[in-house]
Amino acid sequence: SSIRGSVLSRTFQMPQMRHFSGHRAVTMNIRRKSRLLPTFMATISLMNGRYPPLIDLLGMKFVPLEDDGISIKLPMRNEISLGHGGPLHGGVISAVMDVSGGSVVAWGIRKEVGDLPLDEQARRLRRVSTIDLRIDYLRPGKGREFTATGTVMRWGRKVAAARMELHNEEGVLIAVGTGTFTVS
Repeated sequence: SSIRGSVLSRTFQMPQMRHFSGHRAVTMNIRRKSRLLPTFMATISLMNGRYPPLIDLLGMKFVPLEDDGISIKLPMRNEISLGHGGPLHGGVISAVMDVSGGSVVAWGIRKEVGDLPLDEQARRLRRVSTIDLRIDYLRPGKGREFTATGTVMRWGRKVAAARMELHNEEGVLIAVGTGTFTVS
């Protein structure tokens, strides 16, 4: 483990994934303040026997925030751009924003059901799905690394509305979005 600023980088094995084929160590940045992320990711992994393959495919990494929220880091690669040296593909931006909105909603639910057994938590999180997604592309997705964040604007009994943003490593706002997600 090495400490850089207030971020503690650590590789850990999600114990709930031991019995699934193809498991591997997952590297994530964990802030000392937040201890929910490993359990959150383990709970997500129980939903389908693993966490969604799109997360691996695009190279997304979950990072807890100081306000007990969650963000997603996405490193730029040629495979997710419009070509060598080109901007981030719009479909990738949309996918990252969708995962960000769903994750912030699931993170909020996870805080509510955190004392329940993991299989019950997974059952509750399995209900989170996208109903509607709107993305406004403000600038070309140029950069080396992108960060998606989200906040829940409104909680309802059955639906939550979230707002998402995507910035590059220089803090330039690339896209904003809103999404509506089922919560029950």
